[in-house]
Amino acid sequence: MPIHSSNHSLTSYTTVVVLLLLFLQTSTPIIKALAENSHVTNFQSPNLYPESLAWDPLKQHFLVGSLRHRTISSISDAGIIETLISDTSLPENVTVVGITVDTRNNRVLAVIHAVKPLPPFNALAAYDLKSGNRLFLSPLPTDEEALANNVDVDYNGNAYVTNSIGNYIWKVNVKGEASIFSKSPRFTEHPVDRDTPYSYIGLNGIAYVSSGDYLLVVQSNTGKVFKVDADDGTARHVLLNEDLTRPDGVVFRRDGVVLVVSPQANKLWLLKSNNGWREGVVYDKIDLESEGYPTSVVSRGRDKIYDCLKVQFCHSDGDLFKLLYVYKEWETLPQERRNKWCWENSINAKSTRRCQDTVFELESFLEREHGFVVPSYWRWDPHTSSVHDKNMKKVILASLSENVAMFSGRNQLGYEIAQTGQHVQLHPSSSLLVFAQKPSWVVFGDLLSVSNEYLVCVSAVEFQSLYDLQPPPSFDVSKMEERKLQTKTLTGFGTILLKRFCVKSNSNLLGHVSRIRKACLDERIFVEVKVDENLIQLYAASHDMNTATMLIKHLELEKHSLSVDVYHSNINAIDDKELLMFFEKNTSGSICAVYKFQGMGKDPPDREKWGKITFLSPDAAKRAVELDGDEICDSNLKILPSQSAMGGDKTFYFLKLKQEFLASQT
Repeated sequence: MPIHSSNHSLTSYTTVVVLLLLFLQTSTPIIKALAENSHVTNFQSPNLYPESLAWDPLKQHFLVGSLRHRTISSISDAGIIETLISDTSLPENVTVVGITVDTRNNRVLAVIHAVKPLPPFNALAAYDLKSGNRLFLSPLPTDEEALANNVDVDYNGNAYVTNSIGNYIWKVNVKGEASIFSKSPRFTEHPVDRDTPYSYIGLNGIAYVSSGDYLLVVQSNTGKVFKVDADDGTARHVLLNEDLTRPDGVVFRRDGVVLVVSPQANKLWLLKSNNGWREGVVYDKIDLESEGYPTSVVSRGRDKIYDCLKVQFCHSDGDLFKLLYVYKEWETLPQERRNKWCWENSINAKSTRRCQDTVFELESFLEREHGFVVPSYWRWDPHTSSVHDKNMKKVILASLSENVAMFSGRNQLGYEIAQTGQHVQLHPSSSLLVFAQKPSWVVFGDLLSVSNEYLVCVSAVEFQSLYDLQPPPSFDVSKMEERKLQTKTLTGFGTILLKRFCVKSNSNLLGHVSRIRKACLDERIFVEVKVDENLIQLYAASHDMNTATMLIKHLELEKHSLSVDVYHSNINAIDDKELLMFFEKNTSGSICAVYKFQGMGKDPPDREKWGKITFLSPDAAKRAVELDGDEICDSNLKILPSQSAMGGDKTFYFLKLKQEFLASQT
């Protein structure tokens, strides 16, 4: 992809953007094919290249192997990745292929394979999930070329491993003793097109079905599914209403549905059977991310399905740069390797060739009409930040100046579209999310509407470049920047106070937020209470921050600190007047109201509760709490900051009580 001398920078970067916009047009329909209710967990780990995916129900996290490292990593729902097992005693450069979790024996099983030209190595390793220690490493017996691939485990701890080249299944018992389990002739009776890529990959994904004590196995090069008896290894072909295209990972869901994923087709098939898998039907298909390479699938339950995607082309500046990265990699390949490369990386070869045709047309036009010859080398490097990135961002912004969005300042709101004021999230497949970035300003290619709305084909732009646009943008950049929500953290309130500030189901908190929004005339303002961290997170525009902060401090937080709850082991023996005069004396006469608890049939926590006393100032309430443990009426008082209002109890004002008490003394 040509980028030439600085004397012709405008023409050069316009050439690049024409290519980017063509990518934009061809990629959007693919993205729109995404299933409506998808959930994506993004994580970043350079050169991990996960081939397999498993779910650990005890620790509630995913496990992934690696084609590049001798490791098994854990990934949380939030995308936090940690190395769980690193086995440096394995032969160098081997790959961790299939993995599965044996929950009954608290271990993870991993298929280990060495790719040519390394010496042949096929084994099953078992690791303790708690300590990470290796329990055994069992070589898988073979007298021919083999490719140990996927694995699953039965209730007794027996593991079953597919041999993708030999088309048979190994069995490794709970002690690590390995044997060839099934070499059924059913596995080799179907024709294979040897001219297609990866035609040597036969048996692949495998799933154990405990309810019937059998295995379901998919065969990649034929698209067939087999049912294998877990006792004797006999197999039969499962008749489907359609063959699958290059199936890879498979899982049996608890509701009886079988899920099959394909990296070449970028599809997830849902299969079911009414006769114990003598026959089956494909009753649904889901198109997966076109940029990904799904090789494995797991199920966390009836409704949660996860596939493992490779995102090696993602770029920190956004999706258009990612697409340009793809084109650059494709263009540098020899002509004869390009189609295979596209197949391996799930790239649309036809769209890529169409992009190249457009580049050739543009180069021809520049030479014919302007006498400008475009050089054939690249100056832009996707791995190194340079002035070329900044220049391309400027041209992208100029080309998509009507599709500008600003980060709102709060993740739950996402980005505010400059033209409409609408708040929309980035699409889960965005490169920006893979790198955990939320640029302040972006441009987008399209607005995708499914169950939610998303910005797709999003790229970051520089804030200062918005002022350099010609013609100027139709929106006021400065006013939008002023509207951006800022974050302020308020601390020092105490756990009890924060819980009372929220009340059950956050009903009290919602009321406070509503009042703050009304006072500031901004519906975007939000208050997040984190009781465990003893803080309040406030989101508001800079010009509203002081007002919102004052309202929060003025509301329930200060008011509740005026009251205390009073407990006594023998409340029937307490003389109310004596008790109140005790508080009046020790708090400098600051009582303003008293709530006498009159509940009948009290619950155990309230049997010693006398009532609640409210003071005129927080300092007086603080002095009252310091009286906790003092003796009155032959028992110690228990005094706590008040936790709730006591509607329906007997209420009287201390001023009146004091007058009556003095009158009786007179």
